[in-house]
Amino acid sequence: MATTPSRRRAADAINLMYGPGSSGISITVTPTFQYGGFFFRGDLSWVHASDITPGYTLGPTGVDANQPRCSRNRVHLWQQRR
Repeated sequence: MATTPSRRRAADAINLMYGPGSSGISITVTPTFQYGGFFFRGDLSWVHASDITPGYTLGPTGVDANQPRCSRNRVHLWQQRR
């Protein structure tokens, strides 16, 4: 079987994500709540990888295609400028 130029480029590509030729998508939600002069913010996100190379993706073994994430709440003091 002959290797086409596009397949050769994908195989020789630098691994910037989850293996050569891989792709990914993420969704992030950042709710913010204000109480007086303080505001509280957290992050919820989900990542999905496609066309992965086992060992290069998500999870402790590098074979998971999905990963949810929830960050710690951040508390900030908001001061109104006059």
